[in-house]
Amino acid sequence: MRKIYISISLVIITILVVNLYYYFDIYRQQTDFQKNFLINQTQICSYEIEKRADDFENELNYILFSEDFPRFFSDPAIRESGIQKLELLFANYSTLVNNILVYDNRQNVANLYKDMETGVSAARRFYAPNSQRELKIDFFTTNTQKELRNRDEIVPDISFFLYYLPIIKDNQVVGNIEVTLNIETFIYDIFSKYHVEDIQWQWLIDSKGNIILNNLTDETFEVPELFKITGDLSDGFMGDLQHEVRGEFRGKAFQEEVISVYLPTRIMKQEYGVVFSLQTDYIKEAIIINALLIAGITLFLVGLIIFIFLSVIKQKNREEKKLRESENALKNMVESLPIGILILGPDKRIRNTNRTAGRLFKTSPEQMTGALFPETFLSSEETQEKDNYSPFAQEHVLHYKKDEEEVVLYRKEIPLHLKGEDIFLEALMDITPIERARKQEAAANQAKSDFLAKMSHEIRTPLHGIMGMTEALKRNKLSREQAETVHSIKKSAELLLSVIADILDFSKIEAGKMMLEEIPFFLRKEMDIVYQLFHGRAEEKNIDLKIDIDPAVPDELIGDPFRIRQVLSNLLDNAVKFTPSGSIQVNITKTEDRDRVIVLRFVVEDTGIGIPQEKLEEVFGSFRQGDNSASRKYGGMGLGTTISKQLVEMMNGRIRVESPSSPSNSSNLPGTRFVFTVTVFSNEKLKKNIECKNVKKYHHIKTLIILEKNTNDNYLLKTLHNFGVSTYLNFYQDNTIDLIKNNAVQKLEKYKAIIIKHTRTFDGFRVLKRFKEEGLTTEFLIILISSHNERNNQIRARRLGVDYYIIEPFESSELFDIIQDNFPYIESEEGKTPPLMKIKKDISILVADDNFINQKVAQAIFKNLGYEIDTAADGKEVIEKTAARTYDIIFMDVMMPEMDGFEAADELRKHGKEMPIIAVTADTNQESRVKSNHTSMNDFISKPIKVDEIKRVLIRYFSEAPND
Repeated sequence: MRKIYISISLVIITILVVNLYYYFDIYRQQTDFQKNFLINQTQICSYEIEKRADDFENELNYILFSEDFPRFFSDPAIRESGIQKLELLFANYSTLVNNILVYDNRQNVANLYKDMETGVSAARRFYAPNSQRELKIDFFTTNTQKELRNRDEIVPDISFFLYYLPIIKDNQVVGNIEVTLNIETFIYDIFSKYHVEDIQWQWLIDSKGNIILNNLTDETFEVPELFKITGDLSDGFMGDLQHEVRGEFRGKAFQEEVISVYLPTRIMKQEYGVVFSLQTDYIKEAIIINALLIAGITLFLVGLIIFIFLSVIKQKNREEKKLRESENALKNMVESLPIGILILGPDKRIRNTNRTAGRLFKTSPEQMTGALFPETFLSSEETQEKDNYSPFAQEHVLHYKKDEEEVVLYRKEIPLHLKGEDIFLEALMDITPIERARKQEAAANQAKSDFLAKMSHEIRTPLHGIMGMTEALKRNKLSREQAETVHSIKKSAELLLSVIADILDFSKIEAGKMMLEEIPFFLRKEMDIVYQLFHGRAEEKNIDLKIDIDPAVPDELIGDPFRIRQVLSNLLDNAVKFTPSGSIQVNITKTEDRDRVIVLRFVVEDTGIGIPQEKLEEVFGSFRQGDNSASRKYGGMGLGTTISKQLVEMMNGRIRVESPSSPSNSSNLPGTRFVFTVTVFSNEKLKKNIECKNVKKYHHIKTLIILEKNTNDNYLLKTLHNFGVSTYLNFYQDNTIDLIKNNAVQKLEKYKAIIIKHTRTFDGFRVLKRFKEEGLTTEFLIILISSHNERNNQIRARRLGVDYYIIEPFESSELFDIIQDNFPYIESEEGKTPPLMKIKKDISILVADDNFINQKVAQAIFKNLGYEIDTAADGKEVIEKTAARTYDIIFMDVMMPEMDGFEAADELRKHGKEMPIIAVTADTNQESRVKSNHTSMNDFISKPIKVDEIKRVLIRYFSEAPND
């Protein structure tokens, strides 16, 4: 507070000092200005005086020499002309000329003069101009001859001066012109032009230093510093002086400080000093008025500052009081909180704690102060558990032991900035009871998952056999009818498998462990599959089944087609089941389409038995039936609607049911209407600004490959080289985007395609984001090749303008098909086809599965691919066969008797076997994936085994060029 008062005082003093400085500075500036102004005025006045006097002398001499003045008295014409000129001179210089005499050596005299009117005072008569007097002229003869002067001269005469000019004839002086000059009146008249009342006045000093004239007062006038002025004037110097003037004015004594400027002046051969004076009070008054105004404003501002300051101080005091009260309340509240609070410094050492924190660590707050957190409280690495299935992130969980008792704390670190320092607040909560309960629940869930996995394995095995055999059967030469039959068997088996999967995975859905796929699919193709599944059943009941897709709905989408088909199949299964006859309509429309995010709306309507209004809310309940009597007659809904609701919500949609439906017009058969929405993503390619017609050869396809620094992709480069494509490498750096922008505006040298390699260490999506920001996505065919595939990658790629998203490993034919699709004008040379990468043929393969049917299915699949395989029934047999023969790859069922797949893989690694081992399991949950990724397995595929999955694995490990 003292600092604030000192600051305010300094501000006030500063304002006062500034005002004083302003006053004196302005006074100095005004003084200098007025002094310069007086100098200019004095110079102008002095110049005017001297010029007027010189003009007078010149005109008088002109009159004298322009006439034959010696005949002035003898020649009337000359006399008349001379008188006129003298009268004109008299008129022009009325303030200077008081009288003109012309006389000759014969006692003739002409007197030209003006007389004042009667009644005018002597002072008025002295200083009044001649224009106010009447001009008279007398001619007379004197009794005595006036003295003739033989040269021009000025002679003082009381208050006047007599100016003599000789009249010469034949080099003899025959007369004189005598002019009486009133120099004081002359100068007084000129001074009057510059006189400003009592503020600025003028005075005249003669050569003797006497003040002979001033226009301030007729009374006493004294200048103490007159000697200084006269000294400078006598030396011929101009000067200025600030001094006092004393005297009487209008009967009153006065004493004024003035600024005087003086200048030596020569008038009619007489030396004078012209002085201009200005009262300093005039300057001071003007400044004081401004200063008072500024001072008033300053005082107002100072008062306002003081008022605001006092108000702020009062408010601050009130706020500080409230803050202290709030801090005390907060401190008491923190001390009373049931959670531990630690305040840590930037070095993570404890500065302060509350009582609860002391109780949690069973120590006092004083002993905790200065301790490093959390290292001080960790007894050993064993206490810090690694639990992948904990609901809490491990960085938020602290395990420690105190007195042999394990304590588990949930910690939350909150960074704060306080008093210019970065500190941390740690909130601690004892979750030991929760963690114990969680572990018990996790153990129970694990037992449940193990049971479900085993059940899944046992139940799905025969189905996998059916599907595998149909897959093998499809590759034989079949008639059209046989092919359709096999296709229906396969699709029915898949649907049955999905129903069984729903039953077995219901607990996983409830636990939130169900994973959705995000893959490209064709909506109309998927809907055709659904139609084919239910068309036969509908025809048997004379039901007209229609699936109508709005033309505005795009066909190429990204999402989970299996789950969409599963939901629709569940609803259609119920519709066919509960509809005796009539129609079932499926309408698919698009409700939203924004930034490639599409919301599809499915409406399933039938003319079946319907659902009572009071039962509608129970339709989506677990193990509920719409109507018990109908269930007995038609069969129940089972889990279909319940699972459908959960799947729809997982796909960011909603589902509802209504009864009656729109198509129904019967009260006995009101029908049911299911409406659900799902969110998918557009897989439609962007329209590209690429000139394809000019691409006639493969080498016309200029392709830029963007890679991480210091990396290479020989397989990709070799593949494109085999095609004959012109390839250019760019190791991504800051200027890469600028280089591509410059290339995009070129015509001949423009790239046709850009391939970006996305890896675990190089984020290709960051590059794509820059492409989109710079508007480059429509300029090139963009292919993203990913060796680090993650969920949402396909969608992210599409939203960033990628045309093709390829997951490694891939076959060269994939790239070749892309080239053929986008550059259709390439001229193929007869007998020449670009060499494609292919899978090695001489691969020794071992398949381990305890089910004989699965072994036969695997043999059929690999045989169709051109490979003969060996089989093993369990892990021990795998060990025995690998000891007798070297295999290039092993496909290992993870659940087998005697020794399971994981144990067998570990045993093989112990014996130095380095061949790829692929985990094969019917359990597709996330835990199995994690387990296989953290063991000796190299990859993971799920049952039923699909040809595409087998090819993917073989491509990854056994691709070769044609010449290899």
